[in-house]
Amino acid sequence: ITVDNPFSDIPTDVLTDVIVMDSKDVYNVDQVDETMSALRSAVADYGYAFIQVEPIPTKNDDEKTIDLVFKIQKTNRIYLNSINILGNVRTFDSVIEHILPMRSGDPFSLQTIEEGRQKLMRTRYFKDVQMVPTRVAETNMMNLDIKVEEQPTGELSGGFGWSNINGFMVDAGITENNFMGRGQIVQLRGSIAEYQKQALFSFTEPYLFGRQLSGGFDVSYTMYDYSSLGSFGYDRESLSIAGRMGWRLTDHWTQNVRLSASFDQNYDAFRGGWCDANLYTLATNFRDHNLHSN
Repeated sequence: ITVDNPFSDIPTDVLTDVIVMDSKDVYNVDQVDETMSALRSAVADYGYAFIQVEPIPTKNDDEKTIDLVFKIQKTNRIYLNSINILGNVRTFDSVIEHILPMRSGDPFSLQTIEEGRQKLMRTRYFKDVQMVPTRVAETNMMNLDIKVEEQPTGELSGGFGWSNINGFMVDAGITENNFMGRGQIVQLRGSIAEYQKQALFSFTEPYLFGRQLSGGFDVSYTMYDYSSLGSFGYDRESLSIAGRMGWRLTDHWTQNVRLSASFDQNYDAFRGGWCDANLYTLATNFRDHNLHSN
């Protein structure tokens, strides 16, 4: 079983690896069709679309075997002419373009197009994403229509519980993952407990300065009411402000740097006085993004 590969820029090993049959297997027409389809897809990943694959069998009557050659007809490389985004009423075109791994003028690749579709689905901005390529007549160019169906991106959450430190507590929050259609993440959260009250506001820009950089800030304010616990009790107010920036190292790993400042004010109920304490921290972390296909 061999492949007649006319393309100098496509390794023959790449093509032979997609053959779904092995020598000494029983001849199967369905496997021949599957191999032809797999070869077309493998060649298309290198920018050669609409190729023809012809299986050429040679019978060996004495041995009752068939030698099979998959002959690939050489064609010109196909390029993306224009990318048209359709159906996005709310989400900006620029947000979708940042997510896509291809641009106009790139070689046409079915694998890259499918990768772009999966990335758009993983944002959870869209209920459905369809990639529709159309060839431009009498040229080696393809237009790509990206048809999206948007869905709500806001989240409401709430809960209640009890702890031996703060007693009974209730919390609620709202998160918008595509704020104003710009892909920004805005979160507002608050909680009330017997001895503690807290409010949090968070903002994230996923494409800072139009680049693959994320930036944002977090502000939280907490009030502690421990003076009612007796002579060892105290009141405390805490304000925390943090700025962060992240960048992508690979498709699965990102690195984030976070700079935070905390301003605390404690009131000693027993002595009747306030005491200030400030804390500044710088932290960095790596995150492994477990990506799932849709």
